[in-house]
Amino acid sequence: MVTKKYINQNGSITIFLSISLSIIITLIFYTLESCHIDSLVARSEGITYLSLDSLFGQYCLPLFEDYGLFCLNEQGLNLENEVKKYADYNTRTPASILHDTSSFLSLTVKDVKIKDVSYITDDDAKEFVKQVCDYVKYMELNAFADTLKDNSNSARPEVFTTNEKGALEIDFNSIDMDKANELRKYDSKDNESSQEEDSDSNNSDSNSNNPPEDFKENASKYIEHIIKNGLLSFLVDKPENVSTLTTDKAVLPSVTCQLTEEGVAANLGYTKDIAKTSSDKAYFCEYIYNTFGCYLEPENQSYLKYPIEYIIHGSNEDDVNFINCCSHIINFRLACNLVYLFSDKEKYNDAEKAAEVANYIPFPGAEYLTRITILTIWATAEALLDTKDLLSNKKVPLIKEDKTWTLELSDLTTFSKSTISKNEGKSGLSYKRYLELLLATENNISLYYRTLDVIQMNICSKYNDDFRISNCVYSLDVDISYSLPYIFSRKKITYKSTGHHRYR
Repeated sequence: MVTKKYINQNGSITIFLSISLSIIITLIFYTLESCHIDSLVARSEGITYLSLDSLFGQYCLPLFEDYGLFCLNEQGLNLENEVKKYADYNTRTPASILHDTSSFLSLTVKDVKIKDVSYITDDDAKEFVKQVCDYVKYMELNAFADTLKDNSNSARPEVFTTNEKGALEIDFNSIDMDKANELRKYDSKDNESSQEEDSDSNNSDSNSNNPPEDFKENASKYIEHIIKNGLLSFLVDKPENVSTLTTDKAVLPSVTCQLTEEGVAANLGYTKDIAKTSSDKAYFCEYIYNTFGCYLEPENQSYLKYPIEYIIHGSNEDDVNFINCCSHIINFRLACNLVYLFSDKEKYNDAEKAAEVANYIPFPGAEYLTRITILTIWATAEALLDTKDLLSNKKVPLIKEDKTWTLELSDLTTFSKSTISKNEGKSGLSYKRYLELLLATENNISLYYRTLDVIQMNICSKYNDDFRISNCVYSLDVDISYSLPYIFSRKKITYKSTGHHRYR
């Protein structure tokens, strides 16, 4: 016979075991469900960033290949639909063994909302400038590496040999003495010719010490003749070949984009960013120099043939931009030539003697003003020849020397378009490099947006006439809502994933 006490003890153990088992099972299920939800959250975060990467994988290829810029062309795209399309595709999972259409990590996309879109023309084009500077840095490093590679593979001259210690030394046995003697003959002839040229120049200098009395009348007459017949006809042999293309600026970024208050103040010249006038601007000017064409290197497939001249002046007409840049170069050369004239004692004395002859107004300082006027006219005439040389694909040094200086004071009386320059054009800066100097003096904001103008015009001309660079996205913030199902319940929770992507 079973006692009551024994029955009570057995019942207590059964209840305790049932409660313990229930707690253990609940803990197991809770752990599984927590791991499941955490896995879905991690997967949703990965899907968000993967979807944004997929979206920005559609970057504008012509913009990258031609100008080294990473941007997504928003034109014709609905960003929310595109992100949702990639998110839906990435949420697909293979069929499970237990279920045909679901698995342990199955989830669905509920909603996609774009929080913020940043365009390359926003914030005074700062992102555009950053990408340009980064591109130039990598381009310079690449060019430096190529230079090192070429130097390492270059062959040694035959006159050098390697000694026992591995050092280079001259092999005198390999030198052809007959050729060396011939070179000495040529050198002696050159020296004789140079001495003759020096004697001729001395004679011309002695003649220039006596300036004509009608200098003032003749010089002003020829300068007036040049101005009346047009600057273009003087500088260019065939003015009819200068491009007269025009473009519509109404759709360009320099007109359509809105500046910040800081950008407006900088554009008007009220503020100046010193940090951007050094390295960043140097990189940017080098980018323009290496990327775009000019009068001597015109672009064929474009609305304007002279993009660098456009960036400097900003007119919608090619010939206006070209003439304006030539005027700037003339003024720049005028200043440089004045520096040389003031440093050359003989030429300064010639101007002083001419001022004594030409001065007819008896008041204090009149002779000094006349002398400065003569030097300015002299430097201007030389600057016109310098600019003409530049447009003929010659080089002109910043500060000229006696051998590169053409005009004597007496030559101003016969100065005309047919005057031949004595500058050989082998040393100094080219026309395009002078344009780069002009770029360095331009306002930063104008420089940035006119460059964007040129990029848009070129892409419209070559690829797509409807292209607008103000629609190019470089950064995107998005919220994607996911529906996360439970394993042991039909309920679902909503998880919001925030994603950010930008080109770097």
